[in-house]
Formats: sequence, C-alpha cells, structure tokens
Amino acid sequence: MDQFRIVRTMGAAIVVALLAGCVSSPTPQARPSSSAGQSDIGGDTAAAPVVSTPQAVVSVGDLPVGETILGQLSSQRGAKEVGPYTVPGDQAFAVDAVCVGSGRVEISIPGVGGFPVHCDPDGKDPGVKNVFRMGVATTVTVRGQGDNSLLWGIAVTAIP
Repeated sequence: MDQFRIVRTMGAAIVVALLAGCVSSPTPQARPSSSAGQSDIGGDTAAAPVVSTPQAVVSVGDLPVGETILGQLSSQRGAKEVGPYTVPGDQAFAVDAVCVGSGRVEISIPGVGGFPVHCDPDGKDPGVKNVFRMGVATTVTVRGQGDNSLLWGIAVTAIP
C-alpha cells in the first residue's frame, strides 16, 4: 500500500512539472532584472499569472519610417530589461515608452541615462520618446521598473 502512495505521489509531481513546462515564458529578448528585494521570478509570495487580454495590451504605437526596431517589450509589469544591443557611432537610438495605471515607471539605460514615464490611468497617453546620440559605438540595455499594478511597454530603435 505504501508503494502505491509513493507511485501516485510521484505521478502527481510529474504531472505538475509537465504542466509547469507548458506555461509560456517572456519573449527571448525579455529578461527579469534583479534589484534588491524585488524579483519577478522565484519571489517569496505566490502570485496569479498575468493573462493578457486584448484590453490589457500595452505597447508602443507606430514608429517613424526609417527607424529600425532593436527590441521591444509589451504589456509588462514589475522590472524587465531588453538588450544588449550595439548601436554604431554614426547612429542614434531612441527609447519609446508608454504606461497605463496610476504611478510611474523608471526607464534606465546603464552608462547613458534614464527618465521617468508618468502613467495614464485611462491609457490614452501615447507615451514618451527620448533620442540619444552617443557619437561612438555603444552597447545599450534598457531597463524598465514599476509597481506590479502598472502595465507598461517600451521599444528601442536605431535611427540612421
């Protein structure tokens, strides 16, 4: 009888492990960034998964002709980053960001700078765009961090 319980328990554990593998992960470009006391993966509290619905998609709108998308994140919560990307010295790069909710998301570009994005509770604000021209080849990683109640998106583009 004890062997039956062990096999049944192991079988349940295998099913749970298989189901866990079926959960989709972020886009290959998205990586959680670690900051003191805050992590989107493996935190101390269990949270229900965020399910994107057509009403909950937050992304940067149409970008100008001629800009090349290096990377983007849509419908994000908490802290995420995109990159690294190498931007040639003869090109500029832009970071477009948008946020829905009450609060703000901090965008940081290590070694370059950063800026806040003030969120719009109604989701009608088209967001902000900042252009950076470094003059030398630069490796760029863009990080966004906001409260888990906020929904935000960013796009990083190269500008000739």
